[in-house]
Amino acid sequence: MELTRQILDRRRTENGEIVLWEVLLPDRGREYEIVFNGIFLMASYCGHSSEVLVEQALQRCPGVRPLPVLIGGLGMGYSVRAALADERVGEVTVIEIEEVVVEWNRGVLAPLHGEALADRRVRLVRDDFCAFIATTPDRYDVIALDIDNGPTWLVRPANERAYGEETLRHVRTRLTPAGVFAVWAYEEDVAFAARLQRWFPHVTVHPSTDVNPTGKVLTCFIYLAVKRPG
Repeated sequence: MELTRQILDRRRTENGEIVLWEVLLPDRGREYEIVFNGIFLMASYCGHSSEVLVEQALQRCPGVRPLPVLIGGLGMGYSVRAALADERVGEVTVIEIEEVVVEWNRGVLAPLHGEALADRRVRLVRDDFCAFIATTPDRYDVIALDIDNGPTWLVRPANERAYGEETLRHVRTRLTPAGVFAVWAYEEDVAFAARLQRWFPHVTVHPSTDVNPTGKVLTCFIYLAVKRPG
């Protein structure tokens, strides 16, 4: 399949270079891709698994009270849209380190998620996920992390600590008693699964699929760690 691609925006930030591509597909129209430091990060045609990340975590949350959800990484807004679709969710806090990603999601990418950032339940925080989770006094029923292609494929070296022991300790502290930590990854990582199991009594890994413009099925993996299984 022949694709027509052009750069819509290119920015140099303190964390590196981030590029927004527009891709024109013969049978699907206009799609978008984000490339960070030369590494493919996300595409609008592969948003399903980002929704599944949040949906599966919420499925494991008991109760019907207004659930607070924390999402690390705005991406193209699919995970935020998925959280808002659950009527139990009372607030969605989104941590995004790059201001330009927020700008895109309020502009050209807004139709992808139905203007989700305008929802009164959404709170946007421009910060590093690890710094935020180490200092916030708040507690969450779901913490979903999608800032890289997973622990084995980082978009910047500093993100390695997001999957390390110290951050996992902070995540466990910030979860409510039956809270769920969900992590998106392009491939399975036995070492990361072992670290999760040291902090959470119940850890499972679930495959999820997206389809790229050529029709190729892309399988990623969602880690679900439950603080106290019901």
